[in-house]
This record gives sequence, C-alpha cells and structure tokens, in this order.
Amino acid sequence: MRSDAPGNDGQRDAPQDAHPDARPDAPPDAFVFLDAPAHPPNWWNPAWGSRMRLTISTTPALVAGYQVGLAFDLDAAPCGGNRDQVRIVYNNTTDVARVIDEVGTNEWTWFPLQAAIAAGATDNNYWLYCNNPSPTLAPKDPASVFDAWDDFNGGALASTWASAGTVTVSNGAVTLGGNGAIHSNATYGANTALDAMATAAASSVSNPQWWLGYETTFNVSAPWIVWYAHMANQIQPSVNETGTQHNDTAAALDTNPHLYGVETYGTSGAFRLADTIVDTHTYTQAIGALNLRLNVLQGNGGGTVSFDWIRVRKAVSPAPTVSVGSVETY
Repeated sequence: MRSDAPGNDGQRDAPQDAHPDARPDAPPDAFVFLDAPAHPPNWWNPAWGSRMRLTISTTPALVAGYQVGLAFDLDAAPCGGNRDQVRIVYNNTTDVARVIDEVGTNEWTWFPLQAAIAAGATDNNYWLYCNNPSPTLAPKDPASVFDAWDDFNGGALASTWASAGTVTVSNGAVTLGGNGAIHSNATYGANTALDAMATAAASSVSNPQWWLGYETTFNVSAPWIVWYAHMANQIQPSVNETGTQHNDTAAALDTNPHLYGVETYGTSGAFRLADTIVDTHTYTQAIGALNLRLNVLQGNGGGTVSFDWIRVRKAVSPAPTVSVGSVETY
C-alpha cells in the first residue's frame, strides 16, 4: 500500500516542489472509516433497518413451544407498513414463525419459544425486527405456531370436530344456527387456552343465545368454563363446577367480530377479550384439571353465530411478560 494513500497513519512525504510551509487541507485521519457502516453486532439481516430486543420474564416454568404473546403497536415507527416486515428472530439467526392478531389498539404477535425458560427466569435472546420496505414473505402459518388451528376453509368440518343441529361451513367460517353446535373430538386438561374469532348475527338475548369455551358434550351440563351470551347486548364469563353457576362481569356484545379467549390452569381460569385478560376465576374444585372438550354452540333457535377460526395454545398463570427494548438501527 502506498504510504500516501488516504487513511494511512504513516508519515506522508511532501512533494519535491512543495513550499516548506504547505499543509494538507485536512489530516489524513479525517478520512478513516468513511466507507464503513456502523451497526450493532450480530445483525440478523441488513435488509431490515431496525430491531428491538425482547425480554421474556416468567414466574411459572415455560416449555419449548409455549406461545408467547407480545402486545406492541405495529402501525407506529419503526414497524409501520407491510406486516411481512415484522419478524421475530431468535439469537439473531432463526426467523421464528409468528401470527399477528389485528385486535385492539396494539396488535398481538404470537410466537413459540425456541427453548424452555425456567421458573422465575428471563430470556432475552429474541428480537423484533422491522423497517424493510420490500420484505420476503414471513413465516406465519398458524398451524406451525399453535397446538391446534382451524380456519374452516372448504365446505365441511374437519374430522377433528363433531357436530349437532344446523352447522354450515362456507366462506372460511363455521356458522351455527337452529341449535347448532360443534365440539372437539380431542380433550384438553389444565394449562391450555381456547381462542376464537366470533360474530353474532344479532345481540339480543334470544337471537341467538350462544357460548364458547370448555365443556364435556353438546348438552348444557356442568362442568364448564365459557363465554356465555345470554343477556341482551352482553356476554359473560361463566363457570359451573358442580351445578352452581357463577357469572362474572359481562362485556358489551354487538354484531362485530371479536376475539374471545378462555384459559384454564387447573385451580383457576381466565377470560380474554381482544387478547387481553379481562376476568379471572378461582375454582372451588380443580375442574380445570379435567379433560374437557372445546365446545361452541348456538343454544336458541333464532339467529346465527359464526366463527372465522378457532385455535388452542398453551397457558400458564400468571402469563409471561414481554418487555421491548430501545430501537437499534442498521
């Protein structure tokens, strides 16, 4: 390398005809690193301009595959724009499958843990990457994220369901009318959650009366842990353990689609609305440890209720928390 090349820290020889007082316009060191972009280390992909570290904290132990929910505004900088730019990356190497719920003010991004987290521990090996105007398609198949998933595509129920009454599958939804009902053939015990996107044709008490959650059969019989629409313009968390029904504070009911969730932990349960826990209930008996079926029914002959999708995921109490670090840029 020439000794007078820009950026060289060695002595620079003056030209023979230079005046003794001649000086360069700027010291050579001023040009060092001008062509070297500064960015944080271990960047996953330079096509993404921003990232934020996620710190997951938990009280109960979490197994690998546990679906963590991140509530974060994806419409604000640095994540506004195409949803495919939103990536969850593990150890800055693994592009993790994720599903985004477009509910509430802040969207919820669900992704499965790549490694277990011990009780009372934290894991900060996950990153949220954003800011790519032309992203490739994100890994986002719900069947690869959740324990069970059905979006009711096609013209018939999958073999994972049993049905009764009037049940119609079309246009990516299952619609119940005329005392229609479906329940899962599989049963589920403690530490599971059912989520569903539901739309009622009307919100009056008899048009229709419906519920979704955990129960044993098509019959309305204890035990159950369900969202129960049985009052005009209201839907209630309802728990029945041994014939004694307990209804908690109702939420408003209308004819718009809403995401409802029911979680059971063994000794207690919780109810979600738009992915946010709005009610909890402690059982007098450990009914949450029983193997119950996912049950969705329209319990009155008038009106219909439709479900765009139903899923099952893992759940613990209290749920893990996810904190989002400061924005780093490439």
